[in-house]
Amino acid sequence: MRRVVALGIVNAGKSSLLSALADEENLFPSGDVPRVTREIQQETRGGLLLVDTPGLDAPDEDVELAFQSAISAHTVLWCHSLRMGELRPTELSALRRYKTTNGLWRTCFVLTHGDNVASFEIVRVVSKRIAEQLGEVFGMSFVGVGEKIPPPPPGQRNPRPFNVVGTIDYWRSRTGSGPDSERRLNRSGVPRLREFLLSLRPEGGL
Repeated sequence: MRRVVALGIVNAGKSSLLSALADEENLFPSGDVPRVTREIQQETRGGLLLVDTPGLDAPDEDVELAFQSAISAHTVLWCHSLRMGELRPTELSALRRYKTTNGLWRTCFVLTHGDNVASFEIVRVVSKRIAEQLGEVFGMSFVGVGEKIPPPPPGQRNPRPFNVVGTIDYWRSRTGSGPDSERRLNRSGVPRLREFLLSLRPEGGL
């Protein structure tokens, strides 16, 4: 069983993403109000143990709970909403702390709300800036959405890409049928992320 823990600040889309991965709408409560998730919630669906955590801009005891939960994860989904633009100071501070306690090799960076921004150009520009910010924190290369992945220097790994997901598209695809529904499903990025998580060994490794 693969233990997948979602981390991120309040309204980063963690709960909505986990519900979509479980294919059960509202399994993990979500909403545009602070501290909807106030404790650890975990549910097992389809070979994945999905774990939701409090926001990393919540009170200190909640943040500590989130980080402790991530330590034993096979995979951490670090979530950031594209609606927020670039990474905020609170997120950068949390990432620096995360860097010292968790292996980057088991971290998957997810940009949520990909279907709730004005255009793909916004996704491209924002993700490029986030790639720069993450590079400064972790001292390695990240690549924005739509950018070509350059060959890495000798002895270095390929730049890390982002997973972009849109749960609105996902749930609309589940209630419709036909080519348009299939396009929404593919565009949501949820099935692709789910398959990726299931392909990993339980002992971890991205």
